[in-house]
Amino acid sequence: MLELLKRSNPFLAQYSLTPRSPVLLFHHLQQMHEQWQGPELLRRFQIKALFYQFVYQVLAELEREGSEVSYPDLTAQIMLYMEKNYAEPITLESLAEMFRYSAYHLSATFKQSTGYSPIDYLIRIRLEKAASLLTETDASLRTISAGVGYKDVYYFSRLFKKKLGVSPAEYRRRNW
Repeated sequence: MLELLKRSNPFLAQYSLTPRSPVLLFHHLQQMHEQWQGPELLRRFQIKALFYQFVYQVLAELEREGSEVSYPDLTAQIMLYMEKNYAEPITLESLAEMFRYSAYHLSATFKQSTGYSPIDYLIRIRLEKAASLLTETDASLRTISAGVGYKDVYYFSRLFKKKLGVSPAEYRRRNW
């Protein structure tokens, strides 16, 4: 069972469904919500039973529809995660752990799809955001640096100049 789960994990798949009876599914969800509002612990047991009915209904709809299971694109997931969380501390190891792949596999797959390593892509996102903030706000360099994920303003300045060819201050002056 574990080997099968490793090869084909249904919890990592994405499903698309246009149910024939959305009202029935809605009814199951509504019942679960109503039961959850109750103060009694015994009701929570009933919610579990309702949840199983809901899952059964969804799986039956998927089977009837003949829906194909598609696995999400790893690169697209990583890109989306970095675009939403660029200000957070992100490392290759933390990405690998989050997406449950080895750092080597994650990096190789990402680079094959984009031409960039994940960290280079993250740097691009951060510097694009910083360039935008430099031209659209009068925030200090320290504030912008921290806002795009760099605690060390000097490191940020050196990286900005290395990648964009001008210092952040010069970039702001030219594009203000």
